[in-house]
This record gives sequence, structure tokens and C-alpha cells, in this order.
Amino acid sequence: MFIKTLVLLILCATSFEVTAQGTGTAVAPVANSGSISVGIEDMNDVAHFEFNGREIWDYKLTREADGIVSVEVDQLDDKSVIQLKTIKSKHIEKIEILPGVNLKNKIVFYLKDKSTQSFDYITDQPSRLVVDFFKDAPQKPAAVVQVKKVPAKIAKLPVKKGRAPAGTDFLISDTKKEITRVAPSVLDGADPNYTRFKIEDYEIKESAIIASKLNLYITYPMLLVEMHDLQDILATPNIYNFEKSETDEGKKAQLLLTLFKKGKTDPETQEKNPLEKPRNAVFLKTLDLFKKEYPDSKYKETLDFMEADTYYNLWVQDKKISDFDTAINLYTKILLSVKASKYHDRIERLMGYSHMDRADYLTAFTVFQKYINRNPDSEHKYRIKTAMAECLAKLNNTSDALKIYEEIESDPKAGINAAEAAFRKGDIYAITKQYDKAIAEYERALKKYSKEQDQYPNAFYNIAESKFWLNRNRENLKQSLNAYIEFLKKYPKSEHASYAMERIGETLEILGAPQKRYNGAFVETIYRYGNSQAAGIAKIRLLRAQIPSMKDKQVVEEVAKVNEFIKTSSLEKLTEFKTIMISDGYYADKNYDEALKNLIAFYQEHPLSDYLDVFKKRIVQTIKDQIGFSIAKGDYLKAFQIYGQNAGSWLKGADRIDTSYLLGVAFEKSGVPDEAQKKYQSVLNKLYAIRGTIEEKERGVFEELPSIDEVNLRLAAVFVAKNEYGKAQDHLKEISGKDATDDEKVEKVYLSSIVYEKLNNPEFAIRNLKELTETWRGNPEKLSSVYLRLAKLQSESNQNADAIGTLDRLLNMSTDSSVVTDEDQMLALRLKAEYAVAIKKDKTAIEAYRSLLDLFEDKYPLYSARYQLGKIHYDTGDVKEAEKVWSPLKDKSDAQLWDKLAQENLKSSNWNSEYKKYTNRIPAMVNDKAGSSPKEGNKK
Repeated sequence: MFIKTLVLLILCATSFEVTAQGTGTAVAPVANSGSISVGIEDMNDVAHFEFNGREIWDYKLTREADGIVSVEVDQLDDKSVIQLKTIKSKHIEKIEILPGVNLKNKIVFYLKDKSTQSFDYITDQPSRLVVDFFKDAPQKPAAVVQVKKVPAKIAKLPVKKGRAPAGTDFLISDTKKEITRVAPSVLDGADPNYTRFKIEDYEIKESAIIASKLNLYITYPMLLVEMHDLQDILATPNIYNFEKSETDEGKKAQLLLTLFKKGKTDPETQEKNPLEKPRNAVFLKTLDLFKKEYPDSKYKETLDFMEADTYYNLWVQDKKISDFDTAINLYTKILLSVKASKYHDRIERLMGYSHMDRADYLTAFTVFQKYINRNPDSEHKYRIKTAMAECLAKLNNTSDALKIYEEIESDPKAGINAAEAAFRKGDIYAITKQYDKAIAEYERALKKYSKEQDQYPNAFYNIAESKFWLNRNRENLKQSLNAYIEFLKKYPKSEHASYAMERIGETLEILGAPQKRYNGAFVETIYRYGNSQAAGIAKIRLLRAQIPSMKDKQVVEEVAKVNEFIKTSSLEKLTEFKTIMISDGYYADKNYDEALKNLIAFYQEHPLSDYLDVFKKRIVQTIKDQIGFSIAKGDYLKAFQIYGQNAGSWLKGADRIDTSYLLGVAFEKSGVPDEAQKKYQSVLNKLYAIRGTIEEKERGVFEELPSIDEVNLRLAAVFVAKNEYGKAQDHLKEISGKDATDDEKVEKVYLSSIVYEKLNNPEFAIRNLKELTETWRGNPEKLSSVYLRLAKLQSESNQNADAIGTLDRLLNMSTDSSVVTDEDQMLALRLKAEYAVAIKKDKTAIEAYRSLLDLFEDKYPLYSARYQLGKIHYDTGDVKEAEKVWSPLKDKSDAQLWDKLAQENLKSSNWNSEYKKYTNRIPAMVNDKAGSSPKEGNKK
């Protein structure tokens, strides 16, 4: 299982098996509970930490500062703690284990080199957390080795002892070929079928495929069948010999022959003296003297051949064009002057292939054509015809090239040349971007020449590349991915393997795989093929993912490295590609200003670029998100400013539905319902117009389209704000409620309650609100406004007791879950007190006011609530308690009004009290008189 796990997310080219004692042995199985164990492997290129012991990982990786990275995980076992604290690493200075939050361990890595990067990922089956530390270019320059000619066989590269990677058998053709070695990866041994790069149908996301239309992908060179005829000719030089002669001329000729052979491989023994150096200059000088002494020498013809060969050897050695021209001129002169020679055939072929090697295809074709005309039955005719076809293809005469290949393939005597011709036909279609024909031709050749197919890696790679470009639909992309994987399985050391690995990452991204999965393919490309063009592309793609966690200085440094790579690269469209990737990184970090700066600068500086439309759409997208980001922060003025600055330029003619919707939101939230209504209505009309169409599907990928329900809800809110309740009701009726968010569900009921109340149907409003509160299974914090609204309607319908019960449910919810805001709690307590007073439940009212003051008076000026609490005590005759409640109002300068009211009440109470005392002192008869009837008074 260990092996199977590592290959699921390959983020480095070397995997490890570790114990606490060191490296090289397997990690013991771990349980799914208990402490975390860690395995460590420290190599030249990477420090690899593998955490085991959890099915689901809850961790946090943070770059604390330059050269300091921390990881928080569950508690480590004792052995792992010791192992980490005593680590000796090429990359890590030291490790500290600190207490983290929620009883976790915080592992702090102090890096020796501040430029060291980190990458974290989680594997599956079994589950493991992996953290790797690596430098930008961990791999040494790849060594180039020569592979000797192996006729019609499979040549095996030497494999080092230990765990060998799968696929070390590299299939080559029957000619010499240079192979670039990369460090063997244990990952291949763990996953020889590259299943880590597979994707299931259910994982593919159509939206991701559509979104890829706004991305840029670099065109990689097709893998073509190479022609090794020139190398073969050079490997079999002409053999020159002179009959021994005791004459002075003969001895000097022998001397020239000896000088000529110095430093060369003996054609007969295939051996070469390593201590012997070529004597080309000495040979030519001596030859010049010999010719002057013996102008009509019998050795002249052979010496002429030797002279031409010497200049050719100098060309091969120093690449001076003058040596090449001299050699070709000498060969041409010999061919014209010497009518029959055993050396002619080789020289003619050498001249043709040499011109071809220098990309002088017209001259090469002319030489080959003359050769075929003179030697129609030559044993080399199929090779020459193949070369002629290649020259024509290079000269863009593909139709005639294809005819020659058809002729070769249809010739029953062509043998293995027929197979090569078939595969080369596929090459022609591939390089001319006739991808459908290329795929068909390769597949036909693979089926017809199945025994020879392993000698033609071009078919496997070019099928993958052709399917990638042919039509970016679901089926082609998945087939392309599988074809790249098949190519890697068969040719892991091919010079195009790096392109295949990088393209796998791109294809996974297009198909909608998780970010860490496709980034894994990019990281593996860097580890395996650190000096390749594809690795450079992969680094740029990874930079996009890393920018959100990098400091500005780091980004500048990495971009400088990218620019250096672009200067030395032969790939096209790299400036466009770099700009898009870097702007994507800033975009992911919500640094919209920097993203726009990059995009707009390129657009303005490269008016002839083929990708201006892509850049403009990305600019518009970024501006839209700037507006949305400002609205989300409640900065509506900023949103209007951004729109105003770009309305006449980038946004002109953009016709984005989501931008109009955002402007509607900004108008609504800013208290401008008329403008909001116009925007929302326009958006709603467009949504109805595209509903169910392909346009809706594509817009849904490139735009954040609101749903029809969302827009109807917003229109209902706008019409409520405008007191147009009938229109609000019309839009509320249009809302299906399907896929509504919690906020939308609550707002719909809330708005409905207002509409039904205003339309004289409060009972229906109350019923809807009660139903929502009783059946709600969403987040409780969403219901505060509903409870408050329901209580208000209940009170207005003389259901104060029910209203108090509703408010109690809200207050209980705030106590249980702490999800109700202070404002809503205060309002609920105040309303509860007011409703209690209305039904003469003074005790309940007092409790509500007391709770309100105890909880919030230290944070908010609740003077009116304090006054009302004292007033309840006052009205019930408890003046002393009222005075006690009101007394703090005296000390508040901004509570003078409430203090004055309180003092007036107290004065009135004091007057009444004094009045009673006075009346109590009046004689009883006065009271009697005062209480006597008029009749009795008159009697007296």
C-alpha cells in the first residue's frame, strides 16, 4: 500500500522509505488513531517528510518568515519528536516542536537557504501528509551517453543496484542515438503504469473544459522519426590503402596515409588509440608539399579523396563553414573528374545528407535526385527516397513528400522501410497541424506494423499531442491524457518525456482535477527534467499557485528567473503565457490591481499579439471581480468608481450579465432603488432570454451568473423599499426556491411577511414566519430577523404573549449557540419588555430590562432602557427602587434628557408625599366639613 500511495500525487521525482534510524528501509504500518509518526528522507535535491496516522488530515502549513516554515499537526509520537529535533539535513538548519492550538504540535523548520521552497500534499490509500523542501533547480545537468548501434533489438540502459524504476528499457531504432538520462525515480517502480495520472469520468468537469478556452497552452515540437543516415555514413568511412613501395614517392604516400589515420577509429577493428590525436593540419601541409613534388602521382585520386575527407573532418570538429565548403567542392570535383570509383556511392550520399543536416533541403534534394537517377537499383534507394521526401516536407511540398512515402510503402521489396514511411506520413500531418489525419495515419501504421511499432515513439507522443489540440472536448482530452501516459510507460527516457509529463498536468487541469493533483505533475516535471524546456513551463505554472503565499520581493525574484528562461527558450508565445500565469497568481490572491497591471501592460505593448482577445476578456473579468470585492466589503462608492473608470474603455461592449447584476446590488445597498430596479430588470430579461441555451452554459463558466430566483428576490426587495408591494408580491411568486441559499430562503419569507402585512393579510405573514422558524434546519444565525419580524407582527395583532414567546426563542438561541448579534439581542430584550408592559406583566418586563442592562450597558448607551426600567418600578409604587435605577443617569453627560424625566417623576412623587403629610395634619372637623354635604353646611 505504501508504494501505491506515493504514486497518487507525485510532487517530486524521488520517493522515499524511511525509519526513525535513517534512510533506506520501509516505514512501518500505522494505525488510524493515536499519535502521528513521521518518516524522513534527506537527499541532495529534497528533504522529504511523510506524516502517517490519520485518515483525514487537519493541518496548517505557514511560511512564518524568510527561511522559516511551520506545520501544525496532531500530537507526534515520542520517537518522531526525537527524530525531528535531532535531524541532520542538507536543507534544514534545525527543527523546533512547539505547542499549537487545539492540543496540536507546531513543527517549525528553520531552512539553511531562504530560497528553499516547500510543497505539501495529501496522498490516499493509505492517507499520508507529505511536506517536501526543495530548491529551484535541484537536479544536476543531465549527462549524455552514447548508445551503440543495436540492429532490430531493444537496448537496455544500465540499472543501478537497489530499487529500479520501471520502464528502464528504452526502445531505440537501429541507429546511433543520443539519450539524455535523468535520475531514476522510485516512483516509477511504485507505479509502473502511471495510474497516479489517471482520471475517472465522474471526476471530469465540463465547466473546467469550457474555462480552458481563456487559457494559453504552449505549442511543443512534435516528436519526429529521426534520420541517422549521416551518422551511419560517418561511422563507416572509406578505407584507404596503398601498395607498399620502396620508391621515394611510395614512402611519402605511406607517410601521408599514416598521418591521415592518426586519431581515427580503425574501420576494420573499430578500435581507437585514446592517446593519439588527429593530425589534420600536418596531413594537409604534407599533402601540399607532396602534390608540388609529384603533380602526376599515381596516388593522386586516393589522396584527393583523403584531402576532401580531412576538410570534412575539420568541419565536423570545428563547424567552420569554410571547411565544409572546401570539402564539398573537393568531393564535387572528384565526382566529376573520376568516372568510376568504389568511393563514389558513399561520397554522393554523404554530400546529400550533409546538405540536409545543414537545412539546405533544396540542394540536398537535387543531390539525392541525381543519385537515384544514376543508381535506380541501389541498395540505398529506399533510404534516399525517404530523405528526398523529408526534404520536400521541409520545403512545404507535403503532397509530393506523401506521394514518395506512398510509393515506398506500396513497394513489396521495401521491407522495414515501408513501416518507416507509414509512420513518417503521420509526422507530416502532425507538423502541418492536420491532427485528425495524423491520428488516423498513426493508428493505421501501429495496427499494420505492430511488430515494429516500438521503434516509433513518435506515433505514441504525436497521437497524444494531436488529440490535445484537435478539439478540446471531453473525449479527446481524456484520450490525449491516456496517450501521454502510454508514451511515458513505453519511453520514460525519451527527450519528449518532459513534454508529456508537463502536458499531463495541463490536461488534468483542463479536465477539472484538483489543483494539488495537477500541480503534482508540474512538480514531477521539474524534478525529473530540471533543465528541460517543459520544466521551465512547469515552474511558471507552479509560480501561479505560489504567488498568493509569497512576498512581493520573492515574486519579483521569481519573475526575473522566468524572464531569463524566456530569453534562452526556443518555444513560442512564452511572454503571453508568463503574463497570464503571473496575473492568475495575483488574481487568486485577490490582488486585482497587480493582475490588471500585468494584463493591461501586455495588451498595450503587444498590439499585434494573437491573444489580445484572451487578454481583454481576462481584463474585463478582473475588473468585474474588483467591483464585486468592493461590494462584498460594503464599499459601494469604490465599486462605482471602478465601474466609472472602465465603463468607456474595457467594459464598453463587454455585455457581462454579472457586472450589471453587481451594479444593481451596489445601487440597492446604497439606497438608490430606482437604478437598482433598472439593472435587475435588465439582468432578469437576459437570463430569461438565454435560459436553456448553450450561451447560458458558457456564460455560466466565464461569468458568475445570478439565478433567476436571485434576481426576482432582489427585485422584490427593491419594490418593498419603494412601497410597491403588489409588484414585490409578483416577483416573490416567481421564486421557485430550488437551490436557494439559507440567506435567500430567510429573506424571501421576511419580505413576504412585509408584503402580506401591507396588503392587509398579517395572519398569512405570521403563519409563514412561524412555519419557517419551526421547520428551519439551516444555520440558526440566519433567523434573527425572522424572529424579530414575527414578534412585531404578533404584537401588532394583539398577540403580545405569543410575541414574548417568539422573542424568548430568539434569546434562548443566542444563549445556546452565541450566533445572535448584540444588536438583535438588545432589540429582542427591549421589545420583550415593551410587550410585557402592554399586557401588564411588570415582572417579565423588569427581568428583560435587567438582562439588557447587565449584558450590554457597559458597551452601549442604554439610557432609555434604564429610564423605562425605573419607570416600571415608579409606576408600581416602588419609588426607592426607581430612584436607585435612575441614579446612574446623573453621571452621564449625554443622558441629561432621561435624567431630567426621572427627576421630574421623583419631584412629583415627593410633592405627593408632602401633600399627604400636610393633609394628614388637618383637624378631623375640617376633614369632616370638607367631606360634608352642602345641605349640612347650610344648616350650620
